[in-house]
Amino acid sequence: MIIAVGVSYYQLWEGVDRRRDEILQDMMQQDRNAADEDLDIQYIALTGGNSLNLTIKNTGAIISQLEWIGVFDETQNQKDYYSIETSLNPLETQTEIGNTSITMNPANTYIIQVLTSLGNSYYGEYPMPVDPGGGNGGGGSNETQYYFVDLTGDDYAPIQFGAHSLFSAMQAGPDYVNDTLTEEQSYFSGEIGDTVIDLLEYDTSQGRYPDVVPVAGDIYALAYAGPGTDGWLATVEITPDGQITDTVVDSWEFQTTLGDTPDIIHVSGTVYAVAYRGPGSDGFIITVNIAADGTITNSVIDTLEYDTSRGVTPSLIHVSGDYYAIAYSGAGSDGWLATVEIAGNGQITNTVVDTLEFDTATGNDPFIYHISSDFYAIAYTGSATRGELTTVEIATNGLITDTIVDTWEFEPNQCDNPTIINIAGDIYALVYRGTNNDGDVATVEISTAGAITKSLIDLFQYDLTNGLEPSIVNVQGDYYAVAYVGDGSDGFLVTIEILSNGIITQTVGDTLEYDTGSGLDPYLFPITTDIHAIAYAGPGNDGFITTVSYVGGAFKLDIEVSWTGLPTKTNEFLTIYGGTMGGESLQVDYWNGATWVNIMPNVKSGWNVVDVSAYLTSSTFTIRFVDTLEVGDVTQDSWEIDAVFLNLFD
Repeated sequence: MIIAVGVSYYQLWEGVDRRRDEILQDMMQQDRNAADEDLDIQYIALTGGNSLNLTIKNTGAIISQLEWIGVFDETQNQKDYYSIETSLNPLETQTEIGNTSITMNPANTYIIQVLTSLGNSYYGEYPMPVDPGGGNGGGGSNETQYYFVDLTGDDYAPIQFGAHSLFSAMQAGPDYVNDTLTEEQSYFSGEIGDTVIDLLEYDTSQGRYPDVVPVAGDIYALAYAGPGTDGWLATVEITPDGQITDTVVDSWEFQTTLGDTPDIIHVSGTVYAVAYRGPGSDGFIITVNIAADGTITNSVIDTLEYDTSRGVTPSLIHVSGDYYAIAYSGAGSDGWLATVEIAGNGQITNTVVDTLEFDTATGNDPFIYHISSDFYAIAYTGSATRGELTTVEIATNGLITDTIVDTWEFEPNQCDNPTIINIAGDIYALVYRGTNNDGDVATVEISTAGAITKSLIDLFQYDLTNGLEPSIVNVQGDYYAVAYVGDGSDGFLVTIEILSNGIITQTVGDTLEYDTGSGLDPYLFPITTDIHAIAYAGPGNDGFITTVSYVGGAFKLDIEVSWTGLPTKTNEFLTIYGGTMGGESLQVDYWNGATWVNIMPNVKSGWNVVDVSAYLTSSTFTIRFVDTLEVGDVTQDSWEIDAVFLNLFD
């Protein structure tokens, strides 16, 4: 009995071992078979009904049994598996492998997976990375043709900006060899945008003689003569693209009796100083608090009546430390200069530091400008409305040298509202309303020690009808913008080229009539390089602020590529494979024979596909790559493009 049991036990385990060995051998054989299996997905296409059509070659040593097809839609983020029963002998190639139920969107991108009975997986992409086919025939079968881009050029306006790094990289792939498109800085020739960007009526009663100072970020403060010619402050928000928030941030009436021709300047932190013509036409200066968010504290920090006789049209400038200078028209309309001391907390010393009567006859509408070190220039309207230029010396402690440094009558006939700006080195430009009310710009030389060369370098009349109350700002390079009151008291803006040696181009760069109703007392100031704002008194003397743009000088991209010799197919798709994209969006437009039409608003990394069947109407096709930020673009961008082709099929 014991012997019989032992024999049975031995036979049982012998069978188990034998079966185990058979299983191991089968597994090893399957592993060897799996290792010998190899498939090449040679072609992925769609039929006329958009069903999947695979061409696969068995490059392995054994028969391959295909059991599943996985379709991963990367555009819609969907995954589906489909059962198939197909076998391929070694070295056999089969086409039309697929399933009529596997329908795909030609505009989407897919990953295709083929699974075999041995557990191997093989992958392909749709659209497929293919070799260049060229304009006279693409890669692929008679169902689908891939036509890589043929040419790059500049056939249509505007002119090309930017550069390829390797155009041939677009003509193959995707293979991780990229053509990098890089922006180019355009040349600014004074062109002004055709229309204003935005407009805000910040005071619906009155807004005369506005003066503006930046506060923080997008916040700007205006001092102006409001209703009743009282002194008003307002804060507004203007974004770098020129958009103005539809309502003022804050406003406050700082002088309830008279606050005419104010001039505002930043002192320290949230403290600002405002000089103005106050009660009795005396000269006043106050300090106020304006927070970074534009909130105005509705109380004056301190006040000083710096001239108890007369203080009209003050021009305020920082000297050094706590010291500030005010040029103004004083008693008898003479030209006066006073210095005051203002602490960082807004406290004003109770007496003026020093004064100088720089013109004992007439000194109307003075404008003071720093020259160098302790020297300052004052442009003003003198006796018989002649244009005068005087230089003075102000020490860092506010003391004024008792005599003027130099003086010169630069305009012997008529000069109103003169303003001065530095061009380069010792060269300065003066803008003013000149003879016959023309808008004039003249260039002069003033040394760092205040010596004035007594002859004009150049003179140009930028408006032969009227050029009142000009305000000048540099745009970029040699171009300057002047806002002024032109014909019909409308608001005008012109650009003028003034070279660093003082020579003025004798034609305006461009002109914009920014307000066809009224544009009094304009004050022009920059928001960005290509965006400026103008505060002015518009129709009804209401307070307005508008923004304008300048075209050119920014970084831009505009590159054309094209195809020739294309066939006509039922289905036509533009396909672009993008690499690393730049910080701003890159769009693609096509040329319709008359203008550019956008078809791809934002090229992204990876596959980008768009149906162009409605646009590809001939054997040629031209597209352009163009950046989406041109006005105010101060950062050079680049974009990588791996492949560009047309996918054409019936």
